[in-house]
Amino acid sequence: MIIEVSCGTVEEALLAAEFGADRIEICAALSTGGVTPSPSTFLAIKRLVQIPVFVMVLQPEADFTPNEPDFQAMLEDVEWFAENGADGLCFGCLDSVGRIDEFRNRELIARTKGKPATFHRVFDESPRSQEDLRLLKELGFARILTSGCKTNVENGMDGLKELLLTSPIPILAGGGVRESNAKALLELGIAEIHFSLRAGQIERTGYQGAALPKIDPERITRVKQALIA
Repeated sequence: MIIEVSCGTVEEALLAAEFGADRIEICAALSTGGVTPSPSTFLAIKRLVQIPVFVMVLQPEADFTPNEPDFQAMLEDVEWFAENGADGLCFGCLDSVGRIDEFRNRELIARTKGKPATFHRVFDESPRSQEDLRLLKELGFARILTSGCKTNVENGMDGLKELLLTSPIPILAGGGVRESNAKALLELGIAEIHFSLRAGQIERTGYQGAALPKIDPERITRVKQALIA
């Protein structure tokens, strides 16, 4: 089982590597679902860890149907990260009616320089069909990040099972992955899981009372122990 940890800071990435993650996905503004991280954050993480580093690319927050200037920025970001050492990328665009945007995703894939690309979990919010799955394969995506088309993997077990049977590309299960369900995902046939180190508890508050979550790197340890229990 490959463990990918979503990290919003250099500290989180270092902790993820220290506690045994197999791969890191980095972003900024993780509390909003993530946007493109800064080049300096990416370069610092690449210098400090020895495991693969994937980069999420999205502008603006939570909008997978970006306007044209923001999409052009995404294209340049994908190309820059691919040229400067990213081991893979994570992105995904939807069109104005919420379907997978073939044209824009094809353009993004063309900028990856052959690096593997994960289709973002926004997949769960799009209308899904076997045709869409074939399209993602044809576009060149390496995997799909999904919670089984539900709000979390706990509720999406049936959807994940169906995707394992029908998807022509690998499934990366994410969204509420914990030690309590990791073994069930493994037994289902999932080979890759995705989660963050951010616990539900608030450690302190920041600017204008923003909640700053407690970081729990031992979640990786607990998940690994659950997988072999």
